[in-house]
Amino acid sequence: MPKKNALEKEIAKAAKDTKNVKAQKERERIQAEELKAFIDRIERLEEEKANVSADIREIYKEAKEAGYNTTVMRTVVKIRKMDESDFAEYDELTRIYLEKLEG
Repeated sequence: MPKKNALEKEIAKAAKDTKNVKAQKERERIQAEELKAFIDRIERLEEEKANVSADIREIYKEAKEAGYNTTVMRTVVKIRKMDESDFAEYDELTRIYLEKLEG
């Protein structure tokens, strides 16, 4: 097998470098597309979240206009989200704090 001369080696190296540069650019393009997709999804969900928050505020406003105490309603919603053990702890601590405040 004949040895490659310096020119052939340089040509082979340049071809390899060109492939590496093309591969790196392709990776960067894919990463940019993936990043853009993540950002687009987040922005869409943030918009949906804002719309849901506005809807919730509107419901509380309607409830207040109907004579309900929205502070208590918010507490009820918070409690209903808790699991049983978290609620028991919350309830117990609330009782202890109130007892301490009453003296």
